[in-house]
Amino acid sequence: MTSGTPHFEQSYSADGGKSWEVNWITDQTRTGDAPAWDVPRTAEAEAVNAPTPNATGEAQHDFDFDYGTWKIHMRRLRNPLTGSTEWTEMDGTTVTRKIWNAARTWRWVEADGATGHLELLSLRVYDPQARQWRIHFATSDEAC
Repeated sequence: MTSGTPHFEQSYSADGGKSWEVNWITDQTRTGDAPAWDVPRTAEAEAVNAPTPNATGEAQHDFDFDYGTWKIHMRRLRNPLTGSTEWTEMDGTTVTRKIWNAARTWRWVEADGATGHLELLSLRVYDPQARQWRIHFATSDEAC
């Protein structure tokens, strides 16, 4: 993965983590230039400015590479945790912006496919005490 072509996979576990099932796969391609406050796109700048934990081990910049506007291709398992192997595909755009010095980010996804139209909003929140990210999702529920 590079900052210009991220690939994400999400998995669920129905048995407390003994086994996992991939239910969402996303590939992105940056569209146009990143906003001025984004991580720079040159190889030299990315090497110098790559997100790294700070002296206390915090990693609040883990998602800095994701800022900006992207073309997105998603593959989504239609009925997760049921043994289903039927996937649906969607294409669209996603926009990610930082909030409050990168300790929070919001992400807007809009995509279309055979199952309909999807609008998804996510909020990523970094907890410096726990040193972990929490990701919250909301959707328009227009697509299955």
